[in-house]
Amino acid sequence: MCLLLLCGGLPLFGQSAFQKGEELFMQNRPQEAAGILEGALAQEPRNEKIYLYLGIIYEQLGIRQKAVDIMQKGLEVTVFHKADLFFNIGNNYDGMGEAEKAVEMYTRALETNGSLGDAYLNRANVEVKLDRLTDALRDYRLYLVMAPASPQRPQIERMIQLIESVEAERAAEAERVRIAEEQRRIREEEEKRLEEERRKQEEEDRRIAEEKRRQEEEARQKALLDEVLKSLQMSAEDAAHLSAEKESIIENREDVDIDD
Repeated sequence: MCLLLLCGGLPLFGQSAFQKGEELFMQNRPQEAAGILEGALAQEPRNEKIYLYLGIIYEQLGIRQKAVDIMQKGLEVTVFHKADLFFNIGNNYDGMGEAEKAVEMYTRALETNGSLGDAYLNRANVEVKLDRLTDALRDYRLYLVMAPASPQRPQIERMIQLIESVEAERAAEAERVRIAEEQRRIREEEEKRLEEERRKQEEEDRRIAEEKRRQEEEARQKALLDEVLKSLQMSAEDAAHLSAEKESIIENREDVDIDD
């Protein structure tokens, strides 16, 4: 034992740094496991489990951004744990309040491994926060199909009932809004129709009034012309009568004999 300690670098009891860190991780001793696994990562930079374990440890310690960073690095080397890394990155984004990114990560996890039931459950929970109730309803149902004996089944079924109730009420409200909007549209069209009829009637009334004024003006002008014409005719008759009288006088004068 003394020889081993003096040699340094050699792990205790033949364990590698990764094995020791993994053991502490399994014993739920994140503070102790973190330092050892960070050292192990320097020795085994392509060990997928180290990225996953460190990500979970940082999450446990409340260092969520650090957890996301280390697991994203793990995605660059992972072959077997890609879905797990996506899933845990999603958990940390959810914990940081970045719901959209969380949904994206859960979706990536399911695209990698469609049998990862917890990803459906967690994505459904985030979708409720985002008020995407139809999507959440689908994911809750899928989760129950995949995990029919889940201890959370009663709560999930209750959530499904609540979502169905909310969606039914929203559908009813949407129908009420649609009907109200349709009635408003009909009223507006009727008002437009009545306004158009009123406008046309006003135009017709103006046309009739203008026609009446035109006819009255024509009648006035005709009466004036008739009056002037009558006056002219009377003047002409008077002139003719006077001319006739003059001719008669002249004729009478011609008939008188004048004796010298």
